[in-house]
Amino acid sequence: MTLAHRSNRVDNGAVSAFTASASDADLARAAQGGDTPALGLLLERHRAALHAHALKLVGYAHAGDAVQDTFVLALRKFDQLRDPDAASAWLHTALRSICLSRLRRNHGELPIDEVDPPAPRREAPEENIERLALRDWVWTAIAELSEPLRIVAMLRYFGSYSSYEEIASICGVPVGTVRSRLNQVKLKLADGLLATAQAAHSEAAAAAAARERHIADAVAHFDRTGNHAGFVAPMTDDVEVLFPSGLLLSGRDRLEEGLAEDAAAGVHFVPTNVIAGPGLSILEARFINPSYDPFHCPPAIAQIHHHRGEETYRMVFHYADREGESSVS
Repeated sequence: MTLAHRSNRVDNGAVSAFTASASDADLARAAQGGDTPALGLLLERHRAALHAHALKLVGYAHAGDAVQDTFVLALRKFDQLRDPDAASAWLHTALRSICLSRLRRNHGELPIDEVDPPAPRREAPEENIERLALRDWVWTAIAELSEPLRIVAMLRYFGSYSSYEEIASICGVPVGTVRSRLNQVKLKLADGLLATAQAAHSEAAAAAAARERHIADAVAHFDRTGNHAGFVAPMTDDVEVLFPSGLLLSGRDRLEEGLAEDAAAGVHFVPTNVIAGPGLSILEARFINPSYDPFHCPPAIAQIHHHRGEETYRMVFHYADREGESSVS
């Protein structure tokens, strides 16, 4: 299979040429040298696996935020990665630290600066230049934000005044406004960084996008018509389905029975997000229960689909909490 090459000029003036078949180590080295598309492609490659990991640690309601926090931390501190061959482990370690911090605090915006990824090694002068190149890109990304967001981002992540109270005093806005703006900053920086992965235009990325479209279309068709054939078609006959309670069902027919039961009960299954990655896809959806049976299904679900090739051999379900409940203790 031939993967398309594309050269991309990054913010420090260097030119990057790579394909999605490049190893994690190659992408990590390029990212540490200030190659933004390489970092974007690396994070996009691991996005589904990180999301699945976050689901297990903090649950449906907080997984997306934890992954975004991990991306922003990587954007700021990826130069601290000691071993480019361990990029995946570094990302998952950072994610776990972020999730544990969120669990300890129970609620509220996560102070990213308190998360400690693997310690940095002693830098040689040339390594310091590479680190500064990546920081230059971070500044370029922040420059794309609106002025109110740019101010709080600069104060929080690069200034000496990192507490919400200090930033609120400097900006003349309530603390709640600072929290809201920083949440927007994290979302925009994470989304912007992932958007750089599109520059690769690889067949692998196209295949992931095709799988995302197929899942979303199949679920939408099932919701409209009650016909689940397209949704279950990629699944093996002996597919395993693991529920949050620990119940394990085996066989596509068992899954089809459950889908048919929900459809017959008048439950609507509306997809809200699909993430596809190597060997893994995640479907997020909300349930709309009938008025006569409002608790037939939980409010929302995240399904982790494990693949061998194009076939799904295992599904793990995570349910969102009902109103007033929390999966974060």
